[in-house]
Amino acid sequence: MEWLSPWWSTEEQGSHLHETFEGELGLEVGASHAIFGIPVKLIGRHNGCDDALFELRDGTGRVAVVHSTWSKHEERPPWPRTMVYPSLELWADQHMRPEHEDAIEEDANYAYTIGNFDKAFGGFSKLWSLGRPSAARALAEMYLRGEGTAIDAPKAVEAGDGKAAYNLAAIYHSGGHGMPQDLDFSRHFFIVAKRLGCEIDVEPFIS
Repeated sequence: MEWLSPWWSTEEQGSHLHETFEGELGLEVGASHAIFGIPVKLIGRHNGCDDALFELRDGTGRVAVVHSTWSKHEERPPWPRTMVYPSLELWADQHMRPEHEDAIEEDANYAYTIGNFDKAFGGFSKLWSLGRPSAARALAEMYLRGEGTAIDAPKAVEAGDGKAAYNLAAIYHSGGHGMPQDLDFSRHFFIVAKRLGCEIDVEPFIS
């Protein structure tokens, strides 16, 4: 399995790291906790917080994400906070990959706010290729404005949604963003916006 940031494998780490995390978990988990009495093995760490991934060595194939308190004593449920997944593969799909995409989006949004359009465009492009809906409109707007890329109206619509098509139609309707006024193109993209489910009423522009 490929590990994606901010998660990383502890497989090549020394025994001290494993003993530290596994020992602390043993101290914190009480008799009423979901994983009490189950042998565990540390297999992954989160780079930005104290979350750790443990293999539950009870023959079920399950894994658990645990946020330890590092109190060095037994905690009351729900602490240490724990999420159990039926398999490592399901954890990767439902937990690691969404967190990975969240991190990319956070970096891309920050890069955009400070004017690093090349980095922002790269981040949103990657997210769009992964099917992240929130990246579509950002990427479309960058194509329209030529931020981090050349102005490319068709790609803006390809990357975007109904609102992106509406914005492009509006630009062609009045002219702007380096594009001349073109009422035929404008009508075409208003129709595309309607087909893509744009909530703004476009009927006055296409009737």
